[in-house]
Amino acid sequence: DTAWGRAKLGPPADVWALGATLYEMLTGRVPFEVATHEELVAAALALNYDLRPDILSVSARQLIDSMLQVLPSDRASVSELCDDLWTLADGRMPPEADSVLLECDACTRDTQPAMGKRARTKRVVLLVVYAVFVCCALLVGASATQDH
Repeated sequence: DTAWGRAKLGPPADVWALGATLYEMLTGRVPFEVATHEELVAAALALNYDLRPDILSVSARQLIDSMLQVLPSDRASVSELCDDLWTLADGRMPPEADSVLLECDACTRDTQPAMGKRARTKRVVLLVVYAVFVCCALLVGASATQDH
């Protein structure tokens, strides 16, 4: 959003950044492998990235694609991310991989589907990365305000 001059940032910008981060975490590559800022903007606007069907599951590709949409109104919301099939999918995790279940504000323990450790870990990773981006945005905003 900042690349094409949107001054007001918020959760949709965080979702996009989280989508790019999730892509890199799952594939080991950045979604837009370009040399210049101009090429990055053009690739992002064209949604020109490889969804890596050789690596990513269909549900992971759909989630990432919903996060990297150009228009903020077309992007998944934070609550949609929490309810996404990939985020909720159950799977096996090593017994030593304990995780803490973080609940979305719209969810309650009574309405949440049963989840395994892998799904909880995915949810925790998504929410922690989102929280880091929000904190960084707040710090940058506070710093910019003090500079002016």
